[in-house]
Amino acid sequence: MFVVIMSKTIHILLLLCLVVSCKRAQNPSDALTTPDSTTYSDTHNHYAGKLRGTWYRNSIGAKATLVLEPISPERVRFSITALSGSHTGEIDGFLAVDGTRATIRTELEEYGSCILIFDGSVEGSIRVEQEGCVGYGGLGVVFLGIYDRTLTPDETLAVAALEERFGVDVTREILHKSGSDFDIVASTMQMEYTIDSDDAFSQVTEFTIRGLHGYMTSCIAINSQTGEVWLAYISDQQLIVLGAFEQAPEAFRNWSDEMVSRHELTLVQKPDPT
Repeated sequence: MFVVIMSKTIHILLLLCLVVSCKRAQNPSDALTTPDSTTYSDTHNHYAGKLRGTWYRNSIGAKATLVLEPISPERVRFSITALSGSHTGEIDGFLAVDGTRATIRTELEEYGSCILIFDGSVEGSIRVEQEGCVGYGGLGVVFLGIYDRTLTPDETLAVAALEERFGVDVTREILHKSGSDFDIVASTMQMEYTIDSDDAFSQVTEFTIRGLHGYMTSCIAINSQTGEVWLAYISDQQLIVLGAFEQAPEAFRNWSDEMVSRHELTLVQKPDPT
């Protein structure tokens, strides 16, 4: 067992005090235990940050899988499993996240220092930087690289439903706008309601889960003339809006205001990804 030590980087990044377990997969007896085994079951607490989900490094002969599981708005469980030929290595534990970046610093007496920096600032991927970490995996194993995200089976079904409902181009725009939060949007797609709009070119649709309207609900607005798309969804007692809110169809803005008022949410407008 070891403790990650807090210190400041030269940027805005904090090296946070964590307890992490590391394993050498080729020798299970080397595995370290994580003392904090608390589990969290609040499925309505959707973490709004970028660092979530399953990501893959698809380098030939050096594949790796990164899993980031939000367990509270401030805390994320992570694990990386990396390969180099027939050799493997794994690091897992808990970390706190500052925006789209997080850093862990670990040190084992037998293997020395290991620093991993997770950077999710680029939409559609997570960059992992590595300093040290020699001996934390088999021969040639490294954890650094670009990790890309693939859709889960549930998200794949949601994409198919959106394509059937709105078409391929609109679905691509929804995926682009929501980015790594698409799982939140996909999780709302049980029931569908068309919202009346006075604008002949506007199409506004609400998706929600029966009985969870204040927790798992999203809304999509489309201007059929310009192809512009607006998206809103609930995350951590916030109504996240993607797209210029003041230019959105009136029915979408009215729906958003009603959701904020009815469920005591905070409206947060996020810039569209570049």
